[in-house]
Amino acid sequence: MTRRMISVVQRIRCTGFCIFLQHEWSRYELERTRWEAERAEMQARIAFLTGERKGQENLKVDLVRRVKMLEFCLKQERAKNYRLTHNGEDPPTYEETEPPVDSHVQADLEAYTTAQDGGGSWKQGRQLLKKYLEEIGYSEQILDNDLPSSDRSPHGKKDRSDSDSDNEGDGAHLDADATEALDEFSFLKEEPAAPSIAEMNEFSANKEGTFDRLVAKYKSDPRVKKRNEGHDEVERERQEVRRESNDRRSGSANLENGTETEFSLPPGIAAATAAESAAPPGIRGGRRSNFGVDLNSALGLPPDDTIDIKDDFAMEDDASMHPTKWNLKVTLRSHLDSIRAMQFHPVEPVLVTASEDGTAKLWNLEQKREDKHATGAGELEPVYTFRGHMGPVLCLELSPTGDHLYTGGVDGVICCWNVPSTNCDPFDPYDPKVLPERLEGHTDAVWSVAFQSSNNRIVSASSDSTIRLWEPGNGEPLVRVIEAPRANLIPTSVDFVSTETNQLLAAYTQCFAQIIDVETGAPILVFDFGADATAGSILTRIVSHPTMPIAVIGGDDRKIRYFDTSSGSLIHSSVAHVEGVSSLAIDPNGLYLLSGSHDGSLRLWNMEKKVCLQEISAHRKKYDAAVTSVAFHPSRPLIGSAGADSLAKVYISNGE
Repeated sequence: MTRRMISVVQRIRCTGFCIFLQHEWSRYELERTRWEAERAEMQARIAFLTGERKGQENLKVDLVRRVKMLEFCLKQERAKNYRLTHNGEDPPTYEETEPPVDSHVQADLEAYTTAQDGGGSWKQGRQLLKKYLEEIGYSEQILDNDLPSSDRSPHGKKDRSDSDSDNEGDGAHLDADATEALDEFSFLKEEPAAPSIAEMNEFSANKEGTFDRLVAKYKSDPRVKKRNEGHDEVERERQEVRRESNDRRSGSANLENGTETEFSLPPGIAAATAAESAAPPGIRGGRRSNFGVDLNSALGLPPDDTIDIKDDFAMEDDASMHPTKWNLKVTLRSHLDSIRAMQFHPVEPVLVTASEDGTAKLWNLEQKREDKHATGAGELEPVYTFRGHMGPVLCLELSPTGDHLYTGGVDGVICCWNVPSTNCDPFDPYDPKVLPERLEGHTDAVWSVAFQSSNNRIVSASSDSTIRLWEPGNGEPLVRVIEAPRANLIPTSVDFVSTETNQLLAAYTQCFAQIIDVETGAPILVFDFGADATAGSILTRIVSHPTMPIAVIGGDDRKIRYFDTSSGSLIHSSVAHVEGVSSLAIDPNGLYLLSGSHDGSLRLWNMEKKVCLQEISAHRKKYDAAVTSVAFHPSRPLIGSAGADSLAKVYISNGE
């Protein structure tokens, strides 16, 4: 009986042990299944957070670059406006002190790290998170990248792209301005929802709490408050000016459509970083990132399709100051060297150019482009080529009727040409009647010639320090020789006074100019440069106003000066170009002045207000020379320019 009971008890124990093992195995499998599901959920969560973090970093970098770009454009525009309003002077530079905000934030972060290192909960959460990452097959890279002041692991840097590695560390490698901009974009650093693990919640809460304290400390800084108050005051003043400007221009199309036309930065970017600052409803056309954040709304800018760069503060009479714009009509390519001079025919659409290749060329601007002798499709060929100089041709002058042409060159000879018909074939045999006379007498290069229409005489200025008066067709063409007033002066440009045909304007080197009586050769008056004189500067061009007693002079000191020909006093002076002024021309009505410079640009000026109306980038530089000559057509809406790049360009107004 006893043995039977013992065997029964043994069987019961064995059965219970098996049942216990089966129960434990089932419980283990259930927990394993739950753990695998939790691991899969954590893997998906970590992958999502990693991708979202990278996207936020890329968006942050994009926003900082955009802010820096806008700041750079604003500085360039302010510098340009300063030069235009201060006669080309460079804007003053101010030393900018480094903002102290970054040092405070860094100190707070270091203090936070030091304080938290001594706490046990933070370390426990970190160790637990490491275990989770090791179990699911991830390294410590994610954990290290999430810490604001921890060291980066070596293998973590290998997995990052170049663009990410250049911007890691929350702007640690950026300059002070970029770091300040990053700190103000606090809305980009909001953490996503934490996982359901208690330790992760503790770690995330510590991190978010620290960031919130830093943001609150930054916003409570007296310097930040003062700056925001200043921005608010400036914004209120701008709003008042805008309302007054909009009232004056209430009929504009933009206001009728209800479209905002002001392109401006927000008064304080920090004010836009609050959690409730979202994109305004109804904004369309702005660029968006991969996470749905509108870049325009983040910066406080209007949508791209509503931006209007029109100046809301422009005066109502600004439209009268801006004539029709000039656009390129044709480019003339036939000369083999720099073009020194050009002039339009008084009536016909005909142009004459003189070049350092030793020739002058006649162009018909209405000639059909598809000429049988043209070297390229769509190019104009010269109608006639004048060959008579033994060297570069430096200047030319057309008679008021356009029948005679006078050219001067380095050889010291003035050639008198009969202008052929524009319908002639450029490949016809040479006609000796085209060059009836050559005026010889100068011993050096002839820099300028001018025609006196009252008695058909011409005046020439040469490097031999003389101005000579000629009467072509006479047996003795040389009428008078006018010596320079001083030994070191060389005449560079001559022109007749429009209101007094017997008076000659003469510009010299050494910043000297005078008016000469043509009949006697005696000086009438000397222009008074006064304190505006630039020692050693060369006056390159002098022209007379067609209807008023005004002379305009340009020089290599970048200035354009206006003088009263009655008294010789200086009326106005301004720096007109970045480099020296090489040529001037006044339109027949006397309303506009055209200037060319060795900086490669043409500038159209209002003669009354002395302001620049349009700038055209015309020619490339060659041996420190660019634009060499400019001209107005006397009767047609055409202007021209010639340059050291061997090109002549003709411009037409956009109204034609």
